Amino acid sequence: MIAIRIRDLSRASLVLAALLAGCGDHHDGSGAADTWTGMNDMLSGLALVDHGLAQYRASERPVAVHDMESGMWRMSQGLSAMRSGLGAMSEQMMSRCGGSRQAWMGPLEASMGELRAGHAMMTDSAATNDADGLARMDKARRSAGDAMSVMSVAMSCMAHDSRGCD
Repeated sequence: MIAIRIRDLSRASLVLAALLAGCGDHHDGSGAADTWTGMNDMLSGLALVDHGLAQYRASERPVAVHDMESGMWRMSQGLSAMRSGLGAMSEQMMSRCGGSRQAWMGPLEASMGELRAGHAMMTDSAATNDADGLARMDKARRSAGDAMSVMSVAMSCMAHDSRGCD
């Protein structure tokens, strides 16, 4: 299910390329590069987490844990880049597209916290926590995918709203 979302969200890269190419003012365009990088990192991290969860279900625990940890690290890097990118964009542009830094980053950061908590439950020494941790990570993964969909729509809006972009 997440693979479909990730494939659909790859269109956001094309939209963000318009911002990077100079559409809009320099203030908004400068944040687009970091936001684009962050979105790509979030998506690739989310794919690794998804793959790790599938491996975990297939009883490939050491590889699964590694993939989940790699994915969460990549997602953390993506969050930092997105925070930086959105910080360089104008509040006016973000509000025209129905949101703000906090409105878009809040759900992503909450999902990241839940992924970490679920992962901690799965990797602690108590095997009884594994099922609850897996369920928590699944829920957080879906929430992160939903938040990335919202972010993709917002970035599309900002690209189309910029001067000179149709």
